[in-house]
Amino acid sequence: MAAKWPLLGRDGDLGRVQRVWSAGPTSVVVAGPPGVGKTVFARACLDQARSRGWHTELLMSPAATAALDATGAPMLVALLDRLTANEGTTVLLVDDANLLGEAEAALVYDAAVRRGIVVLATLRSEAPTPTAVTALWKNEVALRLELAALSEDDVSRLLTTVLDGQVERATAARFAEHSEGNALYLRELVLGARADGTLRRSHELWRLVGALRPSDRLAELVAGELHDLPAVDRRALEVVAYAGTLTHESLQQLVAAEVIDNLERTGQLISTRAGDHVEHHLRHRVHQDVLRAGLSPARSRTISRQLIDAVTATTAAQDDQLQLAEWSLDAHAGTPAELLTAARTARWRYDFALAERLVAAAILVGGGFEAELLAAQLAGLQGRNADAERQLAELAHRATTDAERGQVAVGRLDNGAIFHGEIESGLRIAEDAERTITDPRWRDHVRAAKLTLLLAGRGPRAAADAAEPLLRNAGGLVLVRACGSAAFSFVRTGAIDKALRASELGLAAHRDLDEPTDRYPWFHVLTRCMALAQAGRLLDAETEAREQHARGVAESSPERQAFFSWHLARVVGDRGHIREAIQHGREAVSRFRELGHVQYAREAQVALALALALAGRGTEAEALLHELDEFEAPAFLYTAADRDIARGWTLAAGGDLPGAVEAFRSAAALGIEIGDLTAATAALHAIARLGHPDDVLDELVEISAAVQGELAGARVAHAKAISSGDPDELNRCARLFETLGADLLAAEASADHAEALLRAGRRRDSNAARRHAEERLARCSGAATPALRRLDIHASLTRSEYEIALLAAGGATSTTIAEQLGLSSRTVQNHLQHAYDKLGVHSRAELSDALGGTAPRRPTQKLHSRI
Repeated sequence: MAAKWPLLGRDGDLGRVQRVWSAGPTSVVVAGPPGVGKTVFARACLDQARSRGWHTELLMSPAATAALDATGAPMLVALLDRLTANEGTTVLLVDDANLLGEAEAALVYDAAVRRGIVVLATLRSEAPTPTAVTALWKNEVALRLELAALSEDDVSRLLTTVLDGQVERATAARFAEHSEGNALYLRELVLGARADGTLRRSHELWRLVGALRPSDRLAELVAGELHDLPAVDRRALEVVAYAGTLTHESLQQLVAAEVIDNLERTGQLISTRAGDHVEHHLRHRVHQDVLRAGLSPARSRTISRQLIDAVTATTAAQDDQLQLAEWSLDAHAGTPAELLTAARTARWRYDFALAERLVAAAILVGGGFEAELLAAQLAGLQGRNADAERQLAELAHRATTDAERGQVAVGRLDNGAIFHGEIESGLRIAEDAERTITDPRWRDHVRAAKLTLLLAGRGPRAAADAAEPLLRNAGGLVLVRACGSAAFSFVRTGAIDKALRASELGLAAHRDLDEPTDRYPWFHVLTRCMALAQAGRLLDAETEAREQHARGVAESSPERQAFFSWHLARVVGDRGHIREAIQHGREAVSRFRELGHVQYAREAQVALALALALAGRGTEAEALLHELDEFEAPAFLYTAADRDIARGWTLAAGGDLPGAVEAFRSAAALGIEIGDLTAATAALHAIARLGHPDDVLDELVEISAAVQGELAGARVAHAKAISSGDPDELNRCARLFETLGADLLAAEASADHAEALLRAGRRRDSNAARRHAEERLARCSGAATPALRRLDIHASLTRSEYEIALLAAGGATSTTIAEQLGLSSRTVQNHLQHAYDKLGVHSRAELSDALGGTAPRRPTQKLHSRI
């Protein structure tokens, strides 16, 4: 891996030097903060100089020659005399030019001005610099190039190159946060995470599976940077490192004012204003990590007790009770109520590790049933489903009130049934709870949780019907829970307006709660995004989902990232941005697996398989679907039609168009049976897109009438236009899909438009339409559906070959084609044979599939609607 780190993401900066040097030899000063990668960048510039045939020389580091004060200048004069004797251009790299003495700096300046040597110098931008070095750029002798810290995007691109694979966005963000854009720190963090197994590759995705810990190499590096600190300064930094951030008032309780002033003056301590008070933190996050990791248990206990006393003595005491509770763990303090409250706060801030530590401490000091229930929930949230079920089953036997019975039942439904796929056993648990619980509120709470089981085991129609009375009569936690499942069900049944209302109602009710629930408020935003997508507001759905995913990254929420990655895999796939859909699909699968949400990981895997199939990567998609087929637990019924749709596009990617049609018909039949009408319309439209509109048009018209939103209507219009072959209608459909943000469908409709014009003999118009189709296709990164493949075929065949092949695929004889085009039968046969050779087929029977399934097929059995 180390060999791939040479430029540390500085390709653009190197290009600037190349452009400057293309006009002639010019000296360059590379400045920047410590660790930004100045030396490595300068060496890359030397490589560029050598590629131009220039001589290069590296001056021994001034840091190493600092002790040779008397002999340094004569040695440098001898070196410059030797370089001046070279023929051609010579580049001299002077690393750490800040450390040059004034005499040596003057010689370097003289070398650049009078001797004609190209000086390439590096220096720390905020450190004192010799006057002659400063004169290099002040007198315009040299170009000054300031290397900034790496941005989060820089880090992401760099890691993708270094690791030779996709890197999860949250992982890149954590590396960027801890390294603060310091390339040297970043390198050591990555190497350390690879070495200790914290950075792993799963499903083609690199991601962190634990906390970033400073490696021994990084600890040694930081120790060297802090080596000269006085003991009193180091102890002060340890206090701030342990706290992370500390107000000035609290720090004054622990550290002398002159020590604080000195640390601020030397840049070790940074002060920022936060509202009405000043906060202190260390200059580098890496310094904080290393110092905190190096604290002994005894030192940690001492600091934690000091911090608790200092913070509670100031006005900041109420600002963050969670931080006080965390310190109390090391101080061996805190009441059961305080620890349990803090544990719940940590859970809702996604700090599951801290929450577990706090709840374990609460149990030890008598936290009781509530603490043990939270411990079980935390085990499930982190993927330890078997442990969670064991703890919950034990609590079920000990439950003595309806509230306790209800809480345990809901916890078991989430952990075993919903996250792990045990639907039938979950329904039995729910029914038992409904029989034993007498409190109507808690019985409704169980019924609200049961909606997800009905959705998964009976389908959207059953869940939507069961949700209606809860939405009318419930409030509080019950309403919040019911709205989530109801909105999801309504989306699938095509009741988009109901889905949007349920999402808004659930979010409003969630915000009014004065107690935490087992769902986060963003879940209602997720169902809203799903409804927007099915309504045809794809751009709105994508924008909102991106914002939510970014918040998940910022808040370190694995659940939020997983769910919105799953949604983005679907919505950007529908938009036609296939490469990005694949990336999001991989992230969702990886995140859900980490969380132990096996069933959701399977749903995300279906979305990933679909994206791969739409990219024409049928073999990879087939492998994913085969893996799902081997899974023991049954799939969620509400997305079973999605799996058939993914299988259909996988078969199409492999060239089996008849098999694809049958898979889509299976998806449509299942969707109609269980009320998943949005999947049914997508499946029937897929059959039309493969060249069989007449087989499904009646069903598609009937079903789409029950599905709200413009997308369903656009699907019907497209199927009708394919059936009629009307170029104007196909062009209108392309524009409509484009308006909806469905770039893939717009590109396909444009391809259909170009083909219809060619069939109508309007060759010039067809060529213009094909260019429009190619422009729309350019927005669809990686898409390769059969309809789009016809564009590639059109480009590979001559115009006459393509036109004749289309007519032949439609069933016309060579004689008929010759008469229609005014050609001889021999010419038609020759062109047709050329088309066969280019397409790799041997007969007219194979020609239709090769052209993307454009020829009509035998009618298939009609579906029986149950809308």
